[in-house]
Amino acid sequence: MKSDLVQYLNNKRIALLGNAKSILETEKDFSNYQIVIRMNDSNPKGKEKYIGDKTNILVLSTPLSKETIKEFNAKYVFWATPKNRSKIEYDFCYDLKDWEKLFNTLRGNRPSTGCMIFDYLINHIDFESLDLFGFDFWETPTWYTGDIRTGPHNQDFEKAYINKEIEKNRRIKINHG
Repeated sequence: MKSDLVQYLNNKRIALLGNAKSILETEKDFSNYQIVIRMNDSNPKGKEKYIGDKTNILVLSTPLSKETIKEFNAKYVFWATPKNRSKIEYDFCYDLKDWEKLFNTLRGNRPSTGCMIFDYLINHIDFESLDLFGFDFWETPTWYTGDIRTGPHNQDFEKAYINKEIEKNRRIKINHG
């Protein structure tokens, strides 16, 4: 099944939408992206002029009800975290070996959902382009909860990791606002 996801994402223009409130600062048009990836409970209803309404892949690290997941109308559900894997129906799952490697890269800090899907994309997908939106490393709260919750995550290590990968790959860019 993993090869299905790779085939689906290879050679595509991908928008990866993080959950930072800063994503709501400017209007955006995602129609040029073949794939839009959202995370957790980031339902776009009422925010479409900032974050569009298309969801090809929904990446989860917290269980959502089947009804909530259906509202996204996503082609695929990707479960990111090692926890609660039996509590949700998903199409694909972040490999535990990849999680351990990323955990070690982040110096023993648990990676966020955004960092996990970013890591998956850069290590398994030959995308045409990968544009990140709503990644400000907890400078603003999560737009749908209002919380700034780094929890077990380390924003400095995640920022350093993502920026290092962006420097190595011109097909990746981070969009502010």
